[in-house]
Amino acid sequence: EVGEFLYGLVRMIKPIYILETGTHKGISASYMGLAMKENGLSGRLDTIEYEEQHYRDSQDLFNKLEINHYVYGYKSVVNSFNPNNEYDIQFLN
Repeated sequence: EVGEFLYGLVRMIKPIYILETGTHKGISASYMGLAMKENGLSGRLDTIEYEEQHYRDSQDLFNKLEINHYVYGYKSVVNSFNPNNEYDIQFLN
């Protein structure tokens, strides 16, 4: 249900930049990334994960769903991340 909500929110608002902390397996980011792809606009979702296995799993999922042009995963702790954008949506887990 949360994924469907995030998908609908991104489809409706049409953000250009999204920040997510706590990627985990990449499920939430996948819903948002698919919505960005279907919106047909340029943009990106920056998602941050510090745990190596979760980071790898999420990257595999983004590649499989062909959303890696919209979703950029960072293996980092949140307080070390230096954002390059002003974000339209921030999903902080």
